[in-house]
Amino acid sequence: MMERAINKTSLFKHSILLILTLINYCCSAQVEEKKFLNKVNDQRFKKILNNLEQLKDYRFTDLNLPAVDAIGYKFNENESKSYLDFQKDSLYDRVEYYNHDEDIRTYGETKEILPYSWIKAFLSENLVSLFVAKSNGVNDGDLDMYYLFILDYEGKLVDHIILSKQMITYDGIRPNHFGFLDKNHFNRYIYDTREIHNGKKVTFDNFCIIEKYERDDNGKINLLETIQQDLNDDPNLNYGRYLNLKEIPSDDPMSIFIE
Repeated sequence: MMERAINKTSLFKHSILLILTLINYCCSAQVEEKKFLNKVNDQRFKKILNNLEQLKDYRFTDLNLPAVDAIGYKFNENESKSYLDFQKDSLYDRVEYYNHDEDIRTYGETKEILPYSWIKAFLSENLVSLFVAKSNGVNDGDLDMYYLFILDYEGKLVDHIILSKQMITYDGIRPNHFGFLDKNHFNRYIYDTREIHNGKKVTFDNFCIIEKYERDDNGKINLLETIQQDLNDDPNLNYGRYLNLKEIPSDDPMSIFIE
């Protein structure tokens, strides 16, 4: 009975501490947002920010993106160049048609592949980060890519990085994901498999390349280290190809994000 009472007290204290932490974070974020927006003179940039929801929890991955109620914002060509430094030729793609019988490729209409953002995070009174999604093409096999952009209050780009990207190898696409640990730290996870041939016997070597990043006080993104984690060699585990974080194998390095 005493042990149960102690456990309840401990749980209560933990809950109160979590609530106080969330309240403190929300208040701090609101102060930073107000100070940042007061410095913004570019009304077009302010309009973009006002259409994005403020991030409430920095611990997330591309497999459990934060749910938001914000409308979001689709950048036009000029805004994509001015704020995100996308070149014009990366914002459009031509539809490709392939005739398998005659092995002939033809091209049709040109379509927009403009970037879209739905969430922001004020890092300080001088810096804001935008989480952006953009397709790399309009044809089969083209994928949506996630980016992190860091801008100052003048709307000038400080730094950016592709959080997840299409990586083609001789045997197809190498799955890759990202996960944020906190406000300033995130990892990229790149999964791969080697086939090892020993006479007629073929075995598999599954592994994950983990890139660890940190954002400094000036808004620059720095690679801290790159490590390789060996995984179970069962070819049926399909590391990196799960869309639900809770379904990944237990030794997957992204399991640290499972609550």
